[in-house]
Amino acid sequence: MTDTNEPVRWRQGKGDLTLDVSDIEGARFNFRVAILLYRNDGRDVMLHREKGSFHFLPGGRIKFGEPAAQAAARECAEEFTITGLNLEFAGQIENFFMAGTRPFHEVMQFFRAHLTADEVNRIRHEESDSTTAHWVPIDDAVAGDLRPEAVRRNLVRLRDEALFLVHADEAWRAARERG
Repeated sequence: MTDTNEPVRWRQGKGDLTLDVSDIEGARFNFRVAILLYRNDGRDVMLHREKGSFHFLPGGRIKFGEPAAQAAARECAEEFTITGLNLEFAGQIENFFMAGTRPFHEVMQFFRAHLTADEVNRIRHEESDSTTAHWVPIDDAVAGDLRPEAVRRNLVRLRDEALFLVHADEAWRAARERG
């Protein structure tokens, strides 16, 4: 019998809320946070880019038992070595998409910060082999290949409003129609 008063022991790097869906071949559920970092009075936004591919918002998976706001702060520390930002809730997207032949159902909560010049200067980002981070004028981000599409279409509104978005990409809709 397990002692219910014994503390739970969490292992570093474990517990990401990414789950395989039992009854659907290859289906996966993700629970993530995305961080909207704005500078220059909201005229620029920080984006990541997969080399040779599309832009996306910084962020990552929420861990089991971790509040979303805490996950957003952790991701800022991990990706940009910055702590103490005033992150505020900016909304949520329920996103349905295909990655190759694998269907995804993803819930992503947004947190935003309008950075001061001092905070912008404190940001550091280590480049990886596959991902870069850079400031992008918001108009270019809206006109470019930022994913998910619903974020691209609503990026200007997310600067100041809290939104709830639902998006299903064309491949997802086609796969659902085929059954």
